[in-house]
Amino acid sequence: MFRHLHTHGHDGQSFVDQRSAKIDAELTRRLEEMSTQTPDTSIDEDVVYLEVVPEVKGRVYGLGSQGYHRSISSGGASSSRGPAYGLHDLEELQRDHQRLKETLLKERMERQEQTQRDKMERQEETREM
Repeated sequence: MFRHLHTHGHDGQSFVDQRSAKIDAELTRRLEEMSTQTPDTSIDEDVVYLEVVPEVKGRVYGLGSQGYHRSISSGGASSSRGPAYGLHDLEELQRDHQRLKETLLKERMERQEQTQRDKMERQEETREM
């Protein structure tokens, strides 16, 4: 995700600045290192990200308005402002958002169909009179 967001045209190759290129290289190195050391264990990429990226003015680089103060302890990363959404959470929120949009569209269509049926019934009642 970092590579996608920090490259020109989201091409995954031409970074917007040198700092982003360095962070990506370090993230890639750490993730590869961890996957070779413990291949059967899942790696929390969010924790690795928080370990690699620099803190700028009390905020985690690359998180934009979602940046928060971090403290890395033996238990992992935590926030002094409360939990922040990780990449996996964002994907889940996007799926939820899509489901809600689909539900709303379905309900609108059902309401339009009911309105049409009601209109036709009223027209038939008017003709019968």
